[in-house]
Amino acid sequence: MSREIQSLLTQKLGVRWNEDRLRDLDQFLARGVDRADTDALADFMNGETYFFRYPAYLAVLEAGLDRHTAERPFRIWCAACSSGEEAYSVAFALLDQAERTGKQVDIVGSDVRPRAIAAARSAVYGPWSLRNLAPADRPRRFEPWNGETWRVREPYRSAPRFVVRNLLDAVVDAPYDAILLCNATLYMEPFAAERVYARMESCLQPEGLLLLAPTDPSPGAAWTSAGEDGAWSIFRRATPRPEPPPPAAPRMPPRPTAVASAPILALKELRQRIFLEPESPLWRFLNGVALWEQGWLRRADREIERAVQLAAELADDRSVAGLCSAAELRTMIAQWRNRHG
Repeated sequence: MSREIQSLLTQKLGVRWNEDRLRDLDQFLARGVDRADTDALADFMNGETYFFRYPAYLAVLEAGLDRHTAERPFRIWCAACSSGEEAYSVAFALLDQAERTGKQVDIVGSDVRPRAIAAARSAVYGPWSLRNLAPADRPRRFEPWNGETWRVREPYRSAPRFVVRNLLDAVVDAPYDAILLCNATLYMEPFAAERVYARMESCLQPEGLLLLAPTDPSPGAAWTSAGEDGAWSIFRRATPRPEPPPPAAPRMPPRPTAVASAPILALKELRQRIFLEPESPLWRFLNGVALWEQGWLRRADREIERAVQLAAELADDRSVAGLCSAAELRTMIAQWRNRHG
């Protein structure tokens, strides 16, 4: 029966599967969920989010509001927003600015899970959601609520409108000036991700922006990079002008000859490989190197340490991703650590 549910979720939501997600599905179904209720099954899709997760994107939206000259509101869609932290972060960033400049903003948050949207509408959050916000900054935006939880204050609480929406379905309230679509297509089958990106293209104003997480797959030739620093995670619908060159792949560390012919992988592809093979020490290590190249040192340390742990569990002659042995990988990691501390 779980195979039938797996097929249904892929068809309806575009879900991409790996061993961890299949195991999570079995545990979810063991709770006695109504397997004929698509809304209930959608709750299987757990969404990790918190306030001010992507501060750089908030700066992009602030700049967009500054440039906005139309009499209509500046419209933002937070797609797959989970329990609403992203949409409220946008409200925190733009509402005061709009009031100062006499402009209006319209923020829509959507998720396929009705329970997530109900949580977003309640606007009540615990410490985990607020972990990226200094305690001294909380009182202006939140009010204490029932013990250790906090509720978003007005007027921010009323700013976003939350709706239940499947990313694969038609959108009736477009167009938007900006769409935030972070960490959704990463977990979708390629056919579903392509459909979603095509949907996003039809939902944007001509100069509108699509903001993706750095680990999401590229939306393809229909889009062109719009990041001022060449960041590939901010896109605009392509125009006839030449497309910018693709981002440089991270430099690879010195490694044994056995893996010298391996292709240099971009950060997004490494994350996709980790999703499919979460216990592979090679992809964990290379992802750590890529993160280190991007300046994300703490995340890099965690990934490389995880690679060390996984590699230590393998026999010396065990093949790792068909590219090297476990012993060679351990040597490669040790060499990299000696060079970079």
